[in-house]
Amino acid sequence: MTELESRTEADWELSGSDSEGNEISLVVGAARLMEISPGLTIGRHAQLCDFTIPDETISRRHFRLVRTADGIMIEDLNSLNGTYVDGWRLEPFQVVPVRDGMAITAGHVQLTISQRIQQ
Repeated sequence: MTELESRTEADWELSGSDSEGNEISLVVGAARLMEISPGLTIGRHAQLCDFTIPDETISRRHFRLVRTADGIMIEDLNSLNGTYVDGWRLEPFQVVPVRDGMAITAGHVQLTISQRIQQ
């Protein structure tokens, strides 16, 4: 399991598994998402991304999560195998809102985004 430790009172978690069944968990605080410009980049290349998923179906820079005044947004970074939100394929560089419980598919990697409220 891989985890990015950056917890605040309202964390967001991306969890799921890669194409080989390995567990994936990324937890990031909402405040941290605001600090990272232009957002949290997720992909296969460690030097180009804030969080890496070592899966051949993931592009070097696959997608980005951004926190705006309107909430958490996702943007496909012109990935080869695409980024899907609840089964709907994003156009390259299209930014769309994501909510708690939505399914995100990047290549063959299945993820769910969820909001975690710290007690």
